[in-house]
Amino acid sequence: MEIDREYDLEVENRRKELEELAEDDANKVRDVIVAAILLYGAGFPSSKLLDTNKQKEFNKYIQNELKTALKTNANWEEGIFISVFDRIARNQNNNIDYYAKWVGNKTFRDRILANREKIAKYIEKSVKKNIKKDTKNLLSIVEEASKSTKKKQINHSLALLRTETNRIVNRRELLDMIDKGYKKYVYCAIIDGRTSAICRSLDGNVYNINEYMEGETAPPIHTNCRSYIIGDEWHLMIE
Repeated sequence: MEIDREYDLEVENRRKELEELAEDDANKVRDVIVAAILLYGAGFPSSKLLDTNKQKEFNKYIQNELKTALKTNANWEEGIFISVFDRIARNQNNNIDYYAKWVGNKTFRDRILANREKIAKYIEKSVKKNIKKDTKNLLSIVEEASKSTKKKQINHSLALLRTETNRIVNRRELLDMIDKGYKKYVYCAIIDGRTSAICRSLDGNVYNINEYMEGETAPPIHTNCRSYIIGDEWHLMIE
């Protein structure tokens, strides 16, 4: 469908920037772990820390510094998102609230920060687990954490951007419908092998314009949602 290709193209156009951001995040994670190793006495090739107290200090340092490091690029990611939203919203950007709260009472900015928090916790647990097991030398632990950060960051960013862009596309369509006098809209799912059960169940449902609610009666219903809305022509003709 045209609406699907439209926002998918905008997302893909920003992929390189998101990959650069993910690379920078990975470097920050690498720096944090190397600094922790130097501070708390772990030496190559052994991954054992000197004593229990230093192990606790190491864990605390990793926990705090990873969260801080991964939050520093949140503004960069937010800027990439806004640039896509502006392109999609076109002349209606002044009427679309990019920072609207929807599922979970969160904005897209909240979700950016939540994703980074999840990645920080994942990396923290992975490093602590590998250090404790002493199954790898520290160099391999550092590189593994860096690669995991890059992979998870780009995946999280792309999924979130696709989802939030879907919201902006459909919000723009809603405003167009209101301008044209529509009172109702039709929920349309893209039916193929990737269609979710919830979107299949909503496909074809007709709602009043005032019933529009992202995550419930309007897309996006879930992460990576591709569904869209169209004006209900039948009700428009008979009214």
